[in-house]
Amino acid sequence: MNLFSFFNNSLKQLGLFSFLSAVLLFGSCTRPENDLGEDLIPEGDLLSTNQSDTTSLLCTVINEDSVQTSNLSSVMLGRYLDPMLGEVESGFYTQLQLSTSNPNFPDDAIIDSVVLALVYDGAFYGKKGIQNVAVHELTEALSKDDTYYHNTNKTYDLRSLVKSGFETYPFNSDGLTIVGTDTVIHQLRIRLNESLGTHLFGADDNVYSSSENFQEFFKGVYVRTENDGQLGGISNFDLIDSDSKLSVYYRYNNNGTEDTTRYDFSITTESAYYSKLRFSRTGTSLQGISESGISGQEFSFVQAGGGLRTKIEFPFIQNLNTIENRSINQALLIIPFDDSNLFQAQPSLFLAYKDQDGEFRVLPDQVVGNIGGTGNFQADQYVFNVSLYVQRLINGEIESQGLYLVSRNSGVSVNRSVLHGPDFPSDLPSERMRLVLTYSY
Repeated sequence: MNLFSFFNNSLKQLGLFSFLSAVLLFGSCTRPENDLGEDLIPEGDLLSTNQSDTTSLLCTVINEDSVQTSNLSSVMLGRYLDPMLGEVESGFYTQLQLSTSNPNFPDDAIIDSVVLALVYDGAFYGKKGIQNVAVHELTEALSKDDTYYHNTNKTYDLRSLVKSGFETYPFNSDGLTIVGTDTVIHQLRIRLNESLGTHLFGADDNVYSSSENFQEFFKGVYVRTENDGQLGGISNFDLIDSDSKLSVYYRYNNNGTEDTTRYDFSITTESAYYSKLRFSRTGTSLQGISESGISGQEFSFVQAGGGLRTKIEFPFIQNLNTIENRSINQALLIIPFDDSNLFQAQPSLFLAYKDQDGEFRVLPDQVVGNIGGTGNFQADQYVFNVSLYVQRLINGEIESQGLYLVSRNSGVSVNRSVLHGPDFPSDLPSERMRLVLTYSY
């Protein structure tokens, strides 16, 4: 997915957040005490160079808009409880394809078992544990030509296809799986009702003349987890791995000898599939978050999968114009974050700005160099070089309604970052979000 598609999918125009109090842009100015930005400053100008980290910042946490999740590298399944952000749930919809056209199913075929196999792709969020799984037959068609988002719903039969007594599965993306006498790539193998195999094998011959005809007969499946009080984790699955498929195992009389075999309904790049996500903020500080967002001055958040993004404004940045002949040598936006083994912060974030027309734009620093944004997990902070953006903003070359922090892999992840806002309760300024300006005049 290209950058501009990402913006269109992830970020729509929202109302402006009004702030209640104002503070001066600079509380103090000091000369630099380290070499931050010295490579950008001419040696002869060092005596007139100042550094400040007291620029006023305004942070707002905003619900993410629709994020595209269709036909990406993986889908997500499961649910877990984030102690700060609430419950996260993901299921997925997918079509099935014929592995061979015009298959010949014996009239006397006896269905032994039906298994939906899903290959883990390694990513996991939350606690690895037991979850209840449900699989439903779709009653509304999917199309490869359509784009689907994290909040797109499709209708389905409410009856689960999972075989009674086989609803509970351990979610663990590590290891290998034994199938019969074979060791295969690790997968979640969901046992379905044998009646599904009977239904599929009983279709008219024309149904099996093409995958398109088959998909009119059987539109696909919706796979989800049921809320049984066990909130474990969310796994990613690689649907287009050749081992991700729905297999019908059956036996039949082959010239007086009982023969056992199977037929696979596959998932390929020609299949339409996407993740469906839901977020519940009940019992958290974000409960009741409005369309315009909620203050992120102490804590702010970025959550992938259509969860949350953070808006950052510099409400008094134009006060720099009162400094005659000033020039911005470097502007670093430093954002500390919390981290833990269970809820690790996102490895990197993306930064964009909204122009006067409400369109999202790439920062000039991204175009001409390395803007940064990769998490430093020793210092527990993200650092963005926004020097050109700030210079052009105060020069009037850019009209901006604010910066937006978003996830880089929002369609295939539910990972989140807990950010320290500009008013984070700490005696250490280094623990707070800040804009470090190095300027000369």
